[in-house]
Amino acid sequence: MDLLYLLYNYYTMQILNVIKENRILQLIVAENLKFNKALSAPYHNFYHQLVVANSCLEAAEYYKLDERPKLELIVAALFHDFNHSMGKYKDDINVELATYYFRCWYAEKNLSNGDLNRGAVVDIIQATQYPYVIEHDKLTLQQKIIRDADLTQLMQANRIGQVYIGLATEMNLPIEAILEGEKSFLESVVPCTEWFLQKWAPAKQNVINECADLLSYVNLIK
Repeated sequence: MDLLYLLYNYYTMQILNVIKENRILQLIVAENLKFNKALSAPYHNFYHQLVVANSCLEAAEYYKLDERPKLELIVAALFHDFNHSMGKYKDDINVELATYYFRCWYAEKNLSNGDLNRGAVVDIIQATQYPYVIEHDKLTLQQKIIRDADLTQLMQANRIGQVYIGLATEMNLPIEAILEGEKSFLESVVPCTEWFLQKWAPAKQNVINECADLLSYVNLIK
């Protein structure tokens, strides 16, 4: 991953300023940096969790959420791929791994619902399981936000390395399978929020076209 790009994002990600002001979020970052087995995964790494957390923060501010639901969203984002199996298991197990670790962390830190609503965070994380298991019309606003925020990794400038190559590496699949899958996914996915439609959806066709272009290049070699 390009160092200048990482430095640029470090200084422009609003979420990092929010973390500086919140002890709970600082503890979660420390937990990730010390104990997350997927810390440097090709795709489901800590950088991805920061991107999702930053997007959740943007959406929370768009909807003018109160501080508690905003905090729940950010915590869920910073835990949603914790200890991801990186292709070893299906996503139901990955989500279970993340929620289990969150519950353990919550108990170890002796937090209460007065500090952070454990059940709310678990519910938000569960909305990220793919293929989606919670129907669109059953999602809460927080669940809609994190589901859309999880897609914003595709809109980052480093998506070729982070998403296409990263997923191919994690899943041990040829790059053309990932490009085909991402193109089909984006063509069929239905955004959950107006925030996503306004901020990210305009870029969707460009990403679809990029996948098609890269796929055509790969297919030049038979």
